[in-house]
Parts: sequence; structure tokens; C-alpha cells
Amino acid sequence: MGLKNEACAADAGVPVVPGSIGVLASAVNVLEAVKHIGYPVIPKATADGWGIDMVVCDDKAML
Repeated sequence: MGLKNEACAADAGVPVVPGSIGVLASAVNVLEAVKHIGYPVIPKATADGWGIDMVVCDDKAML
């Protein structure tokens, strides 16, 4: 969901799933973001097509 859409949904009282803001450039950035987001997470490579082969990661070992 885009940032504007997410803000609009939140303003309307619709629950939104937390996520990162922008691209996370390193594994360190990913782990830091997960500390704030919590598990499970679904990392998505920016170069793949439309989220193909996305996997739910339930813990740090799966990342």
C-alpha cells in the first residue's frame, strides 16, 4: 500500500499493517526495522517482479 493510501486508511480508522519506510539497503537495516515492526515479516526484493516468490519469515533465522 502506498504511503498516501495508508495514511488515508489510518485516518478513516482502518487498521493498517506496519512496514518500513522506503528501501532497506542492508541486512542490518532489515534487522533494525524488524525490531520495530515485529514478526512475521514478508521481505520483498525491490528488483523482482511484483512480489513473486515472497516468503513469510516468522523469526530471525528465516530472514
